[in-house]
Amino acid sequence: AAPSFKKIASFWKARKDAEANLMLTIQQGSAATGGPHWGKPKMPDQAERPQVNEAEARTLARWILTQ
Repeated sequence: AAPSFKKIASFWKARKDAEANLMLTIQQGSAATGGPHWGKPKMPDQAERPQVNEAEARTLARWILTQ
């Protein structure tokens, strides 16, 4: 199973590149940022799900980081 949003936020919050990395993962999948980062679960790439634009990815990344 994938980690909770709280666990993801805890992992990334201290990093300066958190938002950019989360956006990249959200838009392009785990492979874009060297993942999977949580064992076997991964964020699929665009071939497996609808594409997310930059504004949507930023909104999602910022929300995750507030958890």
